[in-house]
Amino acid sequence: MPLEQMKPAMEKIDAETLAHGKEHGIHIADTAETQNRDAYLDPQDTMPVLGYKEADVRAEMIETLKKCIEG
Repeated sequence: MPLEQMKPAMEKIDAETLAHGKEHGIHIADTAETQNRDAYLDPQDTMPVLGYKEADVRAEMIETLKKCIEG
């Protein structure tokens, strides 16, 4: 769907969330703008530059979850 059709609904979600005293880390309407710009990188392009591999990400996610559970 075009952004022009989606954005009012996204702004409504942000307003309803705020009305409940909450806030998204990144507003939903802003997320829609970002997605519309196709502003995402291919991980295969950035992984060599940042020095990580797919297996590293999975292992770190598991390690992070273990730490959260241990609390």
